[in-house]
This record gives sequence, C-alpha cells and structure tokens, in this order.
Amino acid sequence: ARKVDIMYHLSQRYDIIHYAGELDKNNCLPVYKGELTCAEIERTLEGSSVVFINGCCSAKTFSYDIEGLAKTFLERGALSFIGSLWGIHDRTAAQIATEFYKNCTKYPVGEALRLSRKKYYSIEDITWAAFVMYGDPTLNLFK
Repeated sequence: ARKVDIMYHLSQRYDIIHYAGELDKNNCLPVYKGELTCAEIERTLEGSSVVFINGCCSAKTFSYDIEGLAKTFLERGALSFIGSLWGIHDRTAAQIATEFYKNCTKYPVGEALRLSRKKYYSIEDITWAAFVMYGDPTLNLFK
C-alpha cells in the first residue's frame, strides 16, 4: 500500500488496527516505495483500542523502557498493543491471531491472547511465546 493511503487510514479512529507482514530493521512498517516510521505514525495516528502488529520483532525493545512501535501506538491512544519479541513463523502467527480474535468475543484481550498462545504451545515452534501485550489486558473488544 502507498504511504499516503496508510497515513490517511491511521488518521481515522478504529477499534482495531491489525498489520501482518514484515518490518524493516529499524522497526518501521514497509510501504510501497518506502517505509512508515514511528515518528510518522506518531504525527498521524488518531488512536484505537487494540493494535496488533503481527510481524517479526514488532514488540522488541532496545532498553528497559518501552520504545518503538509499542510506545508510539500507546502514546497516541491505543489501549493495548500486541506484537512479537522475536522472529515468528507466518503460519503459526496467523493461527494465533485468528484464535485471538475468536477469543476476544468471550474474553478480555489479555485472556484472549493467553488462551491463543496456550492453544499453539509447541516445543518445536516457539512462535506462541513471542507474543506480548503492552497496555490494558482487561479491555473488552466485543462486549
């Protein structure tokens, strides 16, 4: 997608923002012919309830403080941010996300994520363990 289109949509208010795909080495979102940086997101974002960035290292921080995408979205009004701390397998990540949204119809987002991770627990594929949440785990999306 083009940067201008993504920035337009980020300026609107949504209950859920979900991104599935690669991130570049600077934790930026790749867009057609470029990237969308945390600074650009911060200037544009109108806030949302839940942000789920389903890509490798999307929740990774480089210090003891939250920084990067998680910090950007939370500071701009997101109530919960979900991402991964390391490289993840696409298929398992998609299954966990699907299960998460299904669980959100019955449980708050924190419990929905916990149950999703538990369902896909595997010693061979530790994608389940990569997902973390920053923000309010008691948020109900569909109640």
